[in-house]
Amino acid sequence: MYIVIVGLSWWVKAQHAECDPIVWTVVDNLLWVIQEMKKGMAPFVLAPQKRVCEDDKEDKKVPSAKRM
Repeated sequence: MYIVIVGLSWWVKAQHAECDPIVWTVVDNLLWVIQEMKKGMAPFVLAPQKRVCEDDKEDKKVPSAKRM
């Protein structure tokens, strides 16, 4: 996907003053593809969760072997 975007940006920059309707159609199509990919990925994106500290898992009355 990165290569496609870079190549497309070079194509747009190479136009200079010309306005090629084909390149802008490709830009619109690529934008649609990215938006559809984002929609499809939304349920799979999870917020990061903090891990439980090792000290919280162990019984506080028993000294930990890790502590000195």
